[in-house]
Amino acid sequence: TLNGTTALTPVIQDINISYEIQKSDSITLDTSAPATVVELDGKTSVGFTDNTVATEIANDAWTQDLTPYFSWKANADADLDGAAPYKVYFGTNASATAAIDGSAQVATTYDPGTLTSGNQYYLKIIAKDLAGNYSAASKDYTIKVDNTGANYTGLAPTVSTTYSNKVQANWAAPPDDSDSIVGGGIDKYYVYWASRDVGTGDPVPSAGNFNDANRYTQYESPDTIADITNTGFNHYSADGSLTYYYKIKAIDKAGNESNLSDMSPAGYVQDTTPPSATGVPSVTAGTFDSGTKVQNVLNWTIASDNSGVSGYQIYRSKNSLSTMPLAGDTEYTLIDTVGTNSYTDNDGGAGRP
Repeated sequence: TLNGTTALTPVIQDINISYEIQKSDSITLDTSAPATVVELDGKTSVGFTDNTVATEIANDAWTQDLTPYFSWKANADADLDGAAPYKVYFGTNASATAAIDGSAQVATTYDPGTLTSGNQYYLKIIAKDLAGNYSAASKDYTIKVDNTGANYTGLAPTVSTTYSNKVQANWAAPPDDSDSIVGGGIDKYYVYWASRDVGTGDPVPSAGNFNDANRYTQYESPDTIADITNTGFNHYSADGSLTYYYKIKAIDKAGNESNLSDMSPAGYVQDTTPPSATGVPSVTAGTFDSGTKVQNVLNWTIASDNSGVSGYQIYRSKNSLSTMPLAGDTEYTLIDTVGTNSYTDNDGGAGRP
């Protein structure tokens, strides 16, 4: 009831509000990294010669194959990121990482296309889950590619003829595609030889004489029998009666063979043994030209020598008591050199022995 003109203002003394949660949500925090990428079961490498994955290319191996293929075991983590479960880096940068430099992919294989000879490549793989966790990096897989043999054109070995028991050949290493790779270059050498008998007029060997039948792939005894890895070879079985020539072939770390080098100069075993004496020559004399000249025909026994006799020097003297000339001796004069054991002197002069 209102009395007079007094106004009444209502006041709210208390309000009770109640509510009920009908549904609740939960959040799971995932900090576990996926398992590291590993090789296929029964394999020791992720590299292969082709997509049949039958023939492996070992880790850190040299290969002539420019089109390798890579495959690894699928990661078994249940929460792997199905849209991009792997990041893969493949290239020549040893410092690159898959997480930063790699490309995302779904497949558990990688085909790099055609590689460039003379390069070292690195493959690095990581797995990724739905929470964005990355696995530890797979072990770095390295492949060294070289499908080109060294070039020996314009290079020839040298020979030493100062030894009485061998011919020594030496050479320089040729340039190779793999020279820029640590541990690259030439792995070993083959030594090819050919010979001729100068005394019988054999020709200088031709290209066809340097064949696999005349090849050394290892050092010769008494040196240690092993692959020829140094740039020198001692030819102990060289025949002292022959002259030798050499060519070299290089085999690089990937197994590529070079062309044959140019041919060496002539080499031979030093002969330190003089020929045997011929004995006293027989002389058949005949007078002609009004008695002013005597034609003397000399014959003697053939000398023997371990490397053969290439010729005889004919000395003449008017003093029959003289000995063969020594240094500074002027009693005998060299008048000719012949290749046989007979000589006709048409200028002996009357009365000369």
